[in-house]
Amino acid sequence: EGCPVPASVLETEILPARVPGYRSYMLDQLLASGEVVWAGIEPIGAQDGRIALYRAEHEPLLARTPSRASSDETAVHGALRELFERRGALFFGEIKRAVPTYPQELLAALWDLVWAGEITNDTLEPLRTLMHREERRGRPAPRPASRGPAGSEGRWSLRRSRWESEPSSTE
Repeated sequence: EGCPVPASVLETEILPARVPGYRSYMLDQLLASGEVVWAGIEPIGAQDGRIALYRAEHEPLLARTPSRASSDETAVHGALRELFERRGALFFGEIKRAVPTYPQELLAALWDLVWAGEITNDTLEPLRTLMHREERRGRPAPRPASRGPAGSEGRWSLRRSRWESEPSSTE
């Protein structure tokens, strides 16, 4: 719990070695129920990154403090933070309607905020899609493109530790 691991090996090596009969839907159920959350730690190239998994009740105690997305932050980053603070968890289509910019620019800003540890998603599907983007080129999209670009799936939200108070010295 809380250990930064490359996303590319989480479901192919780490979880199958620790959970007999592991299937990706198992983790998605825990994420969707709110029992487990994931946080981006840092990108590793364009299609991978280190992430950490937390039980929801332990995240405020174990998670790293989120950092600012990057030195080349745009107005889109600020608009996303403000939107999530005001409205909570949102699907990409809702985000796109509220932050008027190109979908790819919006997606890039979302991922900047993920890797800074500021936002998360209620599924690992966008991360899976991000890691396998090159493999899918030239093949039909697994879902209608009108829902958003690959890597935008699921509901995006601020991480709880982003808005909760710091742990006490006892905690």
